[in-house]
Amino acid sequence: MSATTEPAAPVDERRPVLTVVPCAARPSTGFVHLDGPCRCFTGGPAPEFAPVERLAG
Repeated sequence: MSATTEPAAPVDERRPVLTVVPCAARPSTGFVHLDGPCRCFTGGPAPEFAPVERLAG
């Protein structure tokens, strides 16, 4: 068995990098936090649906 490495995808530096964190208060819903860790239990910002990226083709 041989190990192969795939080339990394090109990075678009104009596009912001999102840190997507699953919502700990609603783990089965697919909700995420785009602004950092889940703070739902302490009155933090509400979660959102995970962002969808369209595939080329």
